Amino acid sequence: MEVLYLGLARAYYADRSGNAGVGEPGKDGWEWTAKPELNSEVVKAFDELDKKRPPELVELPVKIKEVGR
Repeated sequence: MEVLYLGLARAYYADRSGNAGVGEPGKDGWEWTAKPELNSEVVKAFDELDKKRPPELVELPVKIKEVGR
């Protein structure tokens, strides 16, 4: 399992077995939600970061929510 954090607003995780999901900050820490449909895009992002493939646009859903309101 690898995790990609976008600052403190959003995170994505995935592995090579098809598991994937998103993390959002919550009142007591990160809250994780499975989203296996994101696996291919998240794995592609990891491969680009590891220089296993040339860079290209990766589309990941980003939704930022306010915590504590």
